[in-house]
Amino acid sequence: NAEEQAVSKQSTAANILSCFTRLILKLLEISHSLSNDEFNILSQCLSTDVDSPGDIGWEERTDLALTYLLKTSLSRSSKDASVSLPALELPRDTSKLKKHITLVCDRIAKGSRPKVIDLPEIVDKTEQVDSIE
Repeated sequence: NAEEQAVSKQSTAANILSCFTRLILKLLEISHSLSNDEFNILSQCLSTDVDSPGDIGWEERTDLALTYLLKTSLSRSSKDASVSLPALELPRDTSKLKKHITLVCDRIAKGSRPKVIDLPEIVDKTEQVDSIE
């Protein structure tokens, strides 16, 4: 019974997070006139798929994807652009993720737009974490 309650609470929390993520995406799309391609790229990085199975949680996937976006198409200058990503690890808290979400929103508000860029490093790092266990 306690396990069922915990699963139910986790599912509810995942649904709420998914709804708020979708709201943030739509607000960014509407308020900054994002094209369909730009919106799709942003949606892939700030995914509403919160309750996916696997060892890698939404927070880790999202933080890595947003970091990649900030270091590539949303970098402040070509001098800041870099494709090296930090190792994928369990976060101690959500402060880094919150900071990256804020930075993405700020850069979009200032006119930067997400662009299509190959994402092989994210896939490679995700596969590395899956293969650890």
